[in-house]
Amino acid sequence: PFGLIIIDECHHSSSAMYRKILDYFRNLNPQLKVVGITATPNRADGAALGMIYQDNSYQISIGEMINQGWLVPIRQEYAVCSDLNFDGIASRKNDYGESDFKQSDLSEVLEEEAVEHQMALIMLDRCGDRKTIVFCASVKQAHDLAAIVNRYLTERGRTETAAAIDGTTEKEKRRELIKEFSHGKIQFLTNVAVLSEGFDAPSCRCIVMARPTKSLGLYIQMLGRGL
Repeated sequence: PFGLIIIDECHHSSSAMYRKILDYFRNLNPQLKVVGITATPNRADGAALGMIYQDNSYQISIGEMINQGWLVPIRQEYAVCSDLNFDGIASRKNDYGESDFKQSDLSEVLEEEAVEHQMALIMLDRCGDRKTIVFCASVKQAHDLAAIVNRYLTERGRTETAAAIDGTTEKEKRRELIKEFSHGKIQFLTNVAVLSEGFDAPSCRCIVMARPTKSLGLYIQMLGRGL
């Protein structure tokens, strides 16, 4: 009968799975305390965190944390891919009940060869020599983009490389790639929903949003890897 449960990434805790766990331990100890911590306390599906928590003990914004020196300042740059068009992409509910772009439609658009080459050239020109995490919409896009960037890096006589990580990447291989990224051997690390929530790479200097999203929580999680 635990007296205290601490939940990290607690924006997930209003889901049925989390509530089942908390109900189990609350039955063992009616005096159970629950503390939730998260960088993204918002759920677009409308599931209120108030079902779990009664009080907001502490809150601080990204802007305040930048001003206080806890996070680095954000310098945002927009880039235009002339061959990229999102007009025909439908919306659907994601795994958390949020409205977001339909995955299959989004992947089809972003996997077009001309679009991938434009993105790769923009990344090389804008990112310079900075270590960069790239967020993609599909496994194919992540691996294609890494391969195309490598081709351009070689043509420019540069020794840094690009590599892709996805959910099927073996743990040992993933660990090796992240280590090489941290040490500067890999400059561009492309990924699909692997390096967003909870991943920490202090040496990262640049984030590339190579995918659109309507989810504020997902966007902040991706952005946070560079802060």
